[in-house]
Amino acid sequence: MRIKNKPPVDWGSVDWTRPNVAIAQEKGVSEARVSQARKSFAPISLHHAPSRYAQVDWSKSNTELVEELGISRQAVVSARSRHAPDTMQGKVDWTEVDWDKSNSQIAKELGRTYNTVVANRTKYAPSGQIKWSQVDVDWSTSTTEIACRLKVSIETVSNARRRYAPETLRK
Repeated sequence: MRIKNKPPVDWGSVDWTRPNVAIAQEKGVSEARVSQARKSFAPISLHHAPSRYAQVDWSKSNTELVEELGISRQAVVSARSRHAPDTMQGKVDWTEVDWDKSNSQIAKELGRTYNTVVANRTKYAPSGQIKWSQVDVDWSTSTTEIACRLKVSIETVSNARRRYAPETLRK
């Protein structure tokens, strides 16, 4: 069976102000082919493609941009550092975080992902904040009451309840 060649691309009709990726999608060719054609057919002032990131709304979170652009988180962070460094989040001093708060609460306050907070909690949170085996807990009281008495997050008590007193969970 013989493979038919694609019809030739009319490079003269291309809007060279657009990024290579957009032209490639429209014409059904690779970005590399568009890059080659740009050097031959585009006006000299447009020999370098506008960045695919020129129209990105950098006020969005990295997570939103990963989904929107269809690229990895690392690629978004790298592009942000080159194209919008003023929108980069500052470094977090994880030793100063209030670890009594829930992971979700910390993530929201610091503009980080839940998983980032979890990873840093294991590194930086004071170890052994509560040794549940050594604490006298009345599991018949509410999770909120226990959290207040022990000065820990509700999430911490909920996790401990599931582990040490599962029979007290509501079904």
